[in-house]
Parts: sequence; C-alpha cells; structure tokens
Amino acid sequence: MQTKSSCRPPRGTTYLTIGQDLFSIQQYVNEQFNSSLHSGSMSPMSSFFPSAVMAYTDLSSLRGLEKPTDYGSGIEYADGVIQNLFSGYDVGLQVSSVNGEGSKA
Repeated sequence: MQTKSSCRPPRGTTYLTIGQDLFSIQQYVNEQFNSSLHSGSMSPMSSFFPSAVMAYTDLSSLRGLEKPTDYGSGIEYADGVIQNLFSGYDVGLQVSSVNGEGSKA
C-alpha cells in the first residue's frame, strides 16, 4: 500500500519527467494540448504538464538555476520552469568543470 508521501505513481500510471531546455518543455506541453483539442478533448492545458522537469547546471557557477543561461543546447532556467509550470524537478550537474565547460553527470 502506498502512503501519501510516496513518489511512486498510482498503479497503472507513470510519472513523466522531461527536459532539458525551457523551449523544449514548453513546446511539449503546447503540442500535447493542441493535439488533444484536435481530438475533441476539453482538458485544460495544465493536465498536460509532466510530473517533473530537468535542467542542467555546473557546480562552478550554478548558471541556469535562478537566471536563464544557454550552454549551447537551449535556455536552462530552473526557477522559471518551476514557478510557471511544474512542481517536480531533476538537476543534471557538470561535476568536472572549468569556467562552465565539462562533462555532465
């Protein structure tokens, strides 16, 4: 039996986590909502929000958490996504970084 604090989704369902850049996350939600409207659904846009989102930052600067930044793959902006769309969050960190360049963990 699950408790209310469990991170496990209800039986027969899944939790979707998507990322990583702000545009891709917004585009996903918009496309799902648009497709549902073409199918005759009256579900609100909020019903297409994923359970969690993901973004990257690096340990040396923490760019992309509180202010938008672009590492080359799109705008990373954790606060903007969380405040406007989602509650769950997954962070990818660059652990070997020199001046914001390194491999992602």
